[in-house]
Amino acid sequence: MSLKPPAGKKLKLCKENDAAACREYDQVTNLNTTAVQSGNYCGSDMNGASIASDDGLFYVKKEASQDGRERPLNFNWGGGGYDGKLEAGVWTLSMNNTEIGRYDLAAASPLNASEKATVYIPSVKAVLDGANKITRIEVTDWSLLNATSGSFEKLTNLDTFKRVVSNISAEIGHYSQVCSKRQDFGQLSTDSLPMSLDVSSFGAAFPGNPYSSSSGCQAESIAVTYEMNGVSYRFDFRPFYN
Repeated sequence: MSLKPPAGKKLKLCKENDAAACREYDQVTNLNTTAVQSGNYCGSDMNGASIASDDGLFYVKKEASQDGRERPLNFNWGGGGYDGKLEAGVWTLSMNNTEIGRYDLAAASPLNASEKATVYIPSVKAVLDGANKITRIEVTDWSLLNATSGSFEKLTNLDTFKRVVSNISAEIGHYSQVCSKRQDFGQLSTDSLPMSLDVSSFGAAFPGNPYSSSSGCQAESIAVTYEMNGVSYRFDFRPFYN
């Protein structure tokens, strides 16, 4: 599997938790990104099945359709992710040297020319109990860039937001075998602010070191995802990483 950027452009990938460990590629493949991957297995999946047993991988995944709705095509850049702008033009995806798709990824970019987010941005709160275990995820506010002033403003009216945004969900993630669950993922209540999701059954401390099994169940991340205009946007909060 390979992904090529528009002609004359390169992709800059960085190693997870190490912004200095970056490399540029004319294309990314299953094999040539090992320098920035934390895992040792790469895969591709176009059928919605599980694709990898490790984190930090470059892959492309086509999620299975749900309720008659076509699901997004996901690009996971691997390691610390893709560091750079989504260049305008034709991005080519190939499998076994056979072209299987062309995309204009810049059409889905959440950043403008000044690299400011042009999509809705959630303010996320983790509610903890007395034992430092996360019990609820809350989105307390949504903000949007004011194109005239160039500043972000909190929404005071959610009517337009509710018309254009759908499938708002939240997730608490952990990627070791210490917790009883791998993740807790569900739809947020959108009737009013704060929008919330009960994750008390997860039983994870937050923030914590997800790789320290001696400390019990530790959460790695909180994520909020939503869909708008056919594109899925994910905000991933990982306080463990610097």
